[in-house]
Amino acid sequence: MELLNQNYKFPKVERLHLTKDFKKVYDSGIAYHSRKLVLFTLFAPDVIRKIGFVTGKKVGKAVTRNRVRRLLREAYRLNKNSLVEGIELVVVAKRDSAELSFKEIEQELLRLFKKAGLVKR
Repeated sequence: MELLNQNYKFPKVERLHLTKDFKKVYDSGIAYHSRKLVLFTLFAPDVIRKIGFVTGKKVGKAVTRNRVRRLLREAYRLNKNSLVEGIELVVVAKRDSAELSFKEIEQELLRLFKKAGLVKR
């Protein structure tokens, strides 16, 4: 029953949009690296949880970058309820992330969340 009560939506208020917001997380946050992704975290008690996704041109052409972003968003959406609140996140896809399946991206993202200590106990 608990699964039915959880919110799996990903509304616009939970997304980072502005360049200045991304820059704030990059400059003041802490970076956690894996082979395929980089996670920048910034604790901000005034927000519930916000996240932004970045895929540069090194990842591939537009179709590939959009696919990687969609997979990252879905992996986050399905697992966001297990994360602490009061954080701003930026996930940057590295060059080799285009080759990953959904399960691999999800595992990589969860590994970074655990490494950063963002998973609820």
